[in-house]
Amino acid sequence: MGRKFGDSNGGKPFLQRSGKSPAFKMVGSSPAKDTEPHTGKGGHEHIKEELGFKKYDIQEDGSIKVTREGIGTTTTPATVEKGKSYTEAGVDPAEAKAYWEANPEKRKEYEASLTTPGTTTTEDISTAETVEKPTRKQRYRYETTTSYKDHKNTKKPIVFNGKRMNQEEYDALIKAGGWTPDPNKRYTLRRRSTTGKGTPYDPDMVDISEKADFDYSGVDYGDVGYRQFKNSEERQKFMDYNELLNKAKRQGEVSR
Repeated sequence: MGRKFGDSNGGKPFLQRSGKSPAFKMVGSSPAKDTEPHTGKGGHEHIKEELGFKKYDIQEDGSIKVTREGIGTTTTPATVEKGKSYTEAGVDPAEAKAYWEANPEKRKEYEASLTTPGTTTTEDISTAETVEKPTRKQRYRYETTTSYKDHKNTKKPIVFNGKRMNQEEYDALIKAGGWTPDPNKRYTLRRRSTTGKGTPYDPDMVDISEKADFDYSGVDYGDVGYRQFKNSEERQKFMDYNELLNKAKRQGEVSR
């Protein structure tokens, strides 16, 4: 039995050689061409962020809480699935083209079935972080004393604070006093100051020992300032914090 088409046959769909009507989805997404590329499923996601202004709150411990409210919108565009070609559907291209032209509403219905509508979703993208206040320990001082001990020539006598002694006595005094040799100065020992006087301590330049069982909390080192930054990262953190602090203060003044 041959295949027949629509308008002259009461609008009935064409018939295959088997005498059965094919499903429209099997005919192909493009009636005019045998094969035509289409966008596959998946598409690209576009994220649009809508953020409110940042709020800076100074905490009691000096840290700064930075909060920002925001909504993120994710949009996925509509995608078109690739239908079967005429060859894959087992139909004659010329006959199928004539059918589609005679039934445009069926063509629209079929193409719509291959289309996945786009979607738009929103989510809360508010953020909150706490920037801790950088701490820099107060500098103290260190003191030095002379020790005429020649480690290269052990036959020479040891003189410590003007007193001659043997190796055993010397070792005991050094340990009890918390003294350590100064690598940059011969015959010189140093330790953290027990009197509040001496040279300002720079941890990057000098490694200081302490006197055993000595309470340094009561020592007044006077106006020594603060110790230097150990590295550029430490300095940058301090600068970033102060920038936030200034913003928080300005925001507080405006909100009053």
